[in-house]
Amino acid sequence: MIPCSVGTNCNKVRGLSQKENGGETTKSSRAIIHPTLNDQLRNEAEIFKENTKEIKRKMWWRNKKMWLILIVIVVVLIAVVAIWLAALK
Repeated sequence: MIPCSVGTNCNKVRGLSQKENGGETTKSSRAIIHPTLNDQLRNEAEIFKENTKEIKRKMWWRNKKMWLILIVIVVVLIAVVAIWLAALK
């Protein structure tokens, strides 16, 4: 499953670090202030990356199966037309 809370957590980190720094945020301050949120975001990003690889693999196989079926249908149609033309002679 794809985690839904990544955007929410990013906004939490940004909001909390803005409060801590008086509205001024930098990448280093966000990383230092909230390491647990950063770890959670990193874990969710890894899960997302694994899920996308799995989905990519599934879609690749689905695409290959579709092309195979399409090729078989075209070959069968060509064979039917060739037999029909041969029968007319």
